[in-house]
Amino acid sequence: MSQRITWEQTKPMIVIDFEGEGKKEDGTTPDPILLGAWGPYGREGKMTYRAWLLDPLLAPVTKTRTIAGQRIVATLEEALEEILDLAESRGLLIGSFSVHERDMIREKAPQLADRFEAVWTNILEMARRECRRLNRYQDQYSLENVIQALNVNVSPPVPPRRGAAEACRTVMRGAAHSRRWRRWTDTQKEMARELIRYNREDVKVAYKVIRHCCSRERSRRPVSQRSS
Repeated sequence: MSQRITWEQTKPMIVIDFEGEGKKEDGTTPDPILLGAWGPYGREGKMTYRAWLLDPLLAPVTKTRTIAGQRIVATLEEALEEILDLAESRGLLIGSFSVHERDMIREKAPQLADRFEAVWTNILEMARRECRRLNRYQDQYSLENVIQALNVNVSPPVPPRRGAAEACRTVMRGAAHSRRWRRWTDTQKEMARELIRYNREDVKVAYKVIRHCCSRERSRRPVSQRSS
């Protein structure tokens, strides 16, 4: 979606983010193990976090009460279908902070790529455009740098202490070892909690970034062009 996005469009949008092990030395990218979304998943459409665990071995992560938020085991296709059905039925945008999510869907679920791209917007591109308009150029447009450059009133996401990719590997070792959460090691449990916390912060903060950019653009419009 290349057209300019408005403040009104972003209020009930869906922001997604994958977590996985990252590219291997041979250039291949393993399937992501987690897809998180910030969107209208709460009661009466309240914005809240939802996570899809993309491997059936990760079922223990959905059963413990020590991790907050909605957690569901699903295939990548099932998770994306659920997100797309909601977006299409309600006329919502889907955003991500970079093209990574789009590229992953093109590679891992190509049959859904057209549907996804029809409603997708790149939050990073909007943030980069706002930074340039304000002459606040960045060497790297990371989420943290964008937050600082645009003075967005939010703290940047804090990665798991071993990094997101290593957290994914640790969690998958726990999943392969046992289907019972209580049999996972303390480190494996900690990494599962940290990974989901980080993913939740990532999508929520990215949502606040696009809302911030759109609110600034909205404030520059004549009053007669604004809608409530």
